[in-house]
Amino acid sequence: MEEIAYFQHPLIKYGSLEERSYQVSIFKSCLKAPTLVVLATGLGKTAIAAMVIAERLHKYKNTRALMMAPTRPLVEQHTKFLREALRVDSNKIVSLSGLLSPSERVSMWSHAKVVVATPQVVLNDLENGYVPLESYSIVVFDEAHRAVGDYPYVPIAKRYWEDAWYPLVLGLTASPGNRLEDIIEVCENLGIYNIEFRSERDPEVKKYIFKKDVQVIRVDVPREVLMARRLLLDVLKSIFKSLKSLNVLDTDDPSKISVRQLVELLDKISSEDNDPQRPKIMMLLGLSLRLYHALEILDRHGPDFAAKYLRESLFKRGGKGSALMVNDQRVLLAYNLIKNKRSPKVEKVVEILNNAINVEGIPKAIVFVEYRDVASFLERTINDNVPNARAKLFVGQGYRKGVGMSQREQLEIIERFRKGEYNVLIATSVAEEGLDIPETDLVVFYEAIPSKVRTIQRKGRTGRHRKGRVIILVSHTDYDSTRDSIYYYVTKEAEEKIKRLIKRAIPEIKKKNREIYREFLVKNGILEEKRPKKRPTVFDFIEEDSP
Repeated sequence: MEEIAYFQHPLIKYGSLEERSYQVSIFKSCLKAPTLVVLATGLGKTAIAAMVIAERLHKYKNTRALMMAPTRPLVEQHTKFLREALRVDSNKIVSLSGLLSPSERVSMWSHAKVVVATPQVVLNDLENGYVPLESYSIVVFDEAHRAVGDYPYVPIAKRYWEDAWYPLVLGLTASPGNRLEDIIEVCENLGIYNIEFRSERDPEVKKYIFKKDVQVIRVDVPREVLMARRLLLDVLKSIFKSLKSLNVLDTDDPSKISVRQLVELLDKISSEDNDPQRPKIMMLLGLSLRLYHALEILDRHGPDFAAKYLRESLFKRGGKGSALMVNDQRVLLAYNLIKNKRSPKVEKVVEILNNAINVEGIPKAIVFVEYRDVASFLERTINDNVPNARAKLFVGQGYRKGVGMSQREQLEIIERFRKGEYNVLIATSVAEEGLDIPETDLVVFYEAIPSKVRTIQRKGRTGRHRKGRVIILVSHTDYDSTRDSIYYYVTKEAEEKIKRLIKRAIPEIKKKNREIYREFLVKNGILEEKRPKKRPTVFDFIEEDSP
């Protein structure tokens, strides 16, 4: 086996960072310009950040480094990593959160060499005058795709470029956005001049990772569910016919009308006070959106959960809309067809995990699920039906219907998963982004998802140090396109699309951030600031002629 080479630097502890050619190449590029690094989960974005931080602190001896991440668990994770990697007094590598008092934070800002914090804490402390931002020679924005709108990353970056003596910005993300304008906005807001993108298909990356087998399993939709689906679509078409007759829509075909269009129409109609048809139109648009959501749950999460949604959001809601639905025989028939039906995906997950744990001997797996209700149900079902499975629910902090976890609980579950006390995580989107979840041998998508960013992040949870497997469950029918199948094909070519978007974005970014880049070059002593040429005076000629 080839001997592991380690990255060497005066401020990096030898043996802490593996020397990977693509990481070193990106690291060198990051020193030449404010850079956005786009790497899939598991390819070492944080290692590159540590290299850049080390070089900046080494070059500018009396400066500091700041790294930001969106959540406290991620802040703690990065702090631990930097303490293990950097040859800096560990007491001077600190994590800041809103749990600390202002006086404690002031003290830490004043003595720390490396600060890791959530952006909200940094912004609050910046506004209160606690942060000596001018002395930071590197600021790292983790999950940089969040730098849009009024997210705290935006004003922090603006202030940093104004104040810093030796500014350099480094953004880290698995995907910068789904649209060209999103990528440009992120880069413009952070002052980014260059983008470094690598994928698992790149030759220089391939030699450091293991193969990932991606398998799509089509799960046939039961006949009763298909009938219910068509009944609900028929109701939706009837509503669209009414909206068309009111000159709100141009078509009554559900396949040609998106949720986004309906939401935009609802916003528009709600502001038109002088339209006498406004209440009726708003009621019909609201019903349309709820029916769309019911169909999505039916397609992706299961008939029983769709029946529950119909019951709670259409039947019990009250008002004219609910009365219409309760009295529509098509809706009632659809409800009765699905109310006691389980999704065949549940049996498929049990089958997959039983085979993985008890036949193949796979030590760890993650099942990704969109909805907490479904995740809770799967946790119970797996523990009851898969021998040797020790499944644990892993969800975000917001408590909904009694289901939610504090950050301390999240970190405890991750640690127990690492030790093998749990061998299956049933996780919502909280496990996709950033958190240092131990590598798993198997990742299961309970449903396809429409987000390119999240698909890349989920897949990155396996195949880092050994061969990994990804299984995507897709609801299937020979006659209709399900939401699952649509979402799967939307994200199938995500990687290539991101590469194309980045290629198109770079010239725009360089044009928009030319002045910031020049400021970076001048402040960092790479380029001497040109001063206006002095106009010659008579005294210049006298000096030249004097003996």
